[in-house]
Amino acid sequence: MNDVRHGWATLAAALLLAACGGAGDAAPVTLVAAAAPAAATTTHVRIEGCVLDLTDRPLTLPVHATGDDGRLLASAMTDNAGVFRMHVPARQVVRLTAATPGAQALTLLTGNVDVTVGGCLRPESRLT
Repeated sequence: MNDVRHGWATLAAALLLAACGGAGDAAPVTLVAAAAPAAATTTHVRIEGCVLDLTDRPLTLPVHATGDDGRLLASAMTDNAGVFRMHVPARQVVRLTAATPGAQALTLLTGNVDVTVGGCLRPESRLT
């Protein structure tokens, strides 16, 4: 991905230089585009996230990933820090749910790269 960005940046610089009258006696710029990785070859991606209780303490429990149709795609156990890691199918809708009463699901669409969930899964707060 960085090679593609660098290629576009080089092209933009060359076009800007040409628009300004060229580079004088400088050698011509040759662009070489790097092939992007084939997205179709990625079948699974890694998802990493965390589970905390209402007081921000890590919970050690299973986390389940289900598909759009409710089918179980993967499960993982959190570690002592409340962190889970699992592999799920690429390019699919995935719902992550901690196996704790009142837990809300987090729905995301996977692409073809690994995902780190920015927020932690939590059980639903109970107001009395």
